[in-house]
Amino acid sequence: MCIGYIFLMANHTKTLAYISIVALEIIHAIMIGLGLYLISLGGSQLITGIVLVCVFGFIALIQNILLCFYWSKLQIAIAVIGIAADFYANTKRIILVSLFYFTIHVAFFFVYAYSIVGLLSMNTFKFTD
Repeated sequence: MCIGYIFLMANHTKTLAYISIVALEIIHAIMIGLGLYLISLGGSQLITGIVLVCVFGFIALIQNILLCFYWSKLQIAIAVIGIAADFYANTKRIILVSLFYFTIHVAFFFVYAYSIVGLLSMNTFKFTD
């Protein structure tokens, strides 16, 4: 999966960057819409809705202002990331190192999950009403 992302990043850097920007905008719109829905419900959800609208509206505003004023710098950053991804994709030794660390992380995750299951199996749970 990591190797596929490296080659995708090397060949479609601008597309992935634009998809990320659009995804963030959609997430902001969804959260603002959720806040407006909670405001329309009233009651105990009113404060939560106001907080959601204010926080995500402010974050969306700041993000769009930064995109507007620093668009040329964003294009340079995307180009630099594309060049770095090309170098990374063409240097096979670096890919093997990251693949090795990915394998170590996956193994650690399974050992961690196994230990959590073991700890949970040692306890008894009593549910009361």
